[in-house]
Amino acid sequence: MDSEKETQENDEQGRFHLPPAISLEREDVVKFNQAPDRPRS
Repeated sequence: MDSEKETQENDEQGRFHLPPAISLEREDVVKFNQAPDRPRS
């Protein structure tokens, strides 16, 4: 029963994780590009 619930949670995370992850990644890139105090190496 526990493993079934865990699988369901993992399935929901897998289903709803991708779009937010992409948005966060793009937001991170924008923040990185806009950060003036970050040294470019």
